[in-house]
Amino acid sequence: MRWLFALSLIFGLSATAQASDTAPIGIVKEVIGTATILQGDRKVTPQVGADIFLNDDVSTGADGGIGISLNDSTTLSLGENSRLRIDRFVYEPQANKLGFGMEVMQGTLSYLSGKIGAIAPEQVSVATPSMTIGIRGTTFLLKVKPVQ
Repeated sequence: MRWLFALSLIFGLSATAQASDTAPIGIVKEVIGTATILQGDRKVTPQVGADIFLNDDVSTGADGGIGISLNDSTTLSLGENSRLRIDRFVYEPQANKLGFGMEVMQGTLSYLSGKIGAIAPEQVSVATPSMTIGIRGTTFLLKVKPVQ
């Protein structure tokens, strides 16, 4: 009986560790028209208040737009026919661990930096199909043409 308790405790701790690795990094603040989020193999139609996770692939249609607020107060606004993926988000200011990276594949993006950009701007980067941008400011607008 003790081994069953020990086993359930081990599996319980393992599940807790796994759940914290998939903790949300932000939320959807606004959705206009057509927008989708690809979370692994699952395609989701975002709603206001929905969680955003690391490596989510966020896209909008010809009539779409989406606003996202990340846990460090960074705000991202995607315009029509846009696509991005947040591939790096570390926000542990007490441990001095900060970082943000995303890839914008196409479309328009309005970016307003949050605490990561304010505390460690050298840890913020944005990649496009043709370049990587190091961000040292607090706000920018980006337009990326689709790769032909």
